[in-house]
Amino acid sequence: AASAGKKVRTPTEDYVATVRALGIRPQPPTTGDSFANAMLWQYGSAGQAPYEWPAPNGYPEADAAWASAGRVLTSFAIHRDLAARWWPTEQARFPSYESLLPPMPATLAQVIDHQAVRMLGQKPNDAVRNGIAQLLGIPLGRRLSQDEALQYWTLRGILSSLLDSPLHLHR
Repeated sequence: AASAGKKVRTPTEDYVATVRALGIRPQPPTTGDSFANAMLWQYGSAGQAPYEWPAPNGYPEADAAWASAGRVLTSFAIHRDLAARWWPTEQARFPSYESLLPPMPATLAQVIDHQAVRMLGQKPNDAVRNGIAQLLGIPLGRRLSQDEALQYWTLRGILSSLLDSPLHLHR
C-alpha cells in the first residue's frame, strides 16, 4: 500500500512488535507483577489501554493521533526498559544476550546489521547506523570481542536504538 512505512505504530502495535523483536516470551500471569499485566500498564501509559476508548468506534488509526512527542518519548522509554530488561521481567522468558550476537569478533557495523535483520527484517540505513555508533562512542569499523559487545550499554544501546528508529516505529 502507498501508506506503508509512513504511519507511526499505535502504542499497542509498537509494544507487541517490540516484544517480538526482542524475542521475549511472556508466560501466563499468576501475579500482579507479571509481564502480561505490566504490558497493560505500559501501553496504557503510552495512551492505548485496552477497552479504555470511550467511544464505540475504537482508537484512531490516523498517524497524527500517535505521532506526538510525548507518545513517541514514552515508546522510547518502554523500548529502553525492555531492551535493558529493567521492567517488566517477571514471568517472561528472554533470550540470552550472547545468543543475539553474530559470530564474534565482529565490527560494530556487523553487530548493528545483525541485530537489525534479526529484529526488523532489514539492515538500517547509514543515518541509523552512524547514530548508534555516535551514541556508543565506537567507530563502525572497530572490531568488538564478545565481551566488548556485551558490555552493559553496547548491546542494549543497539537494541533500544533500533527500536527507536523509523524502521521499527513506522508501519
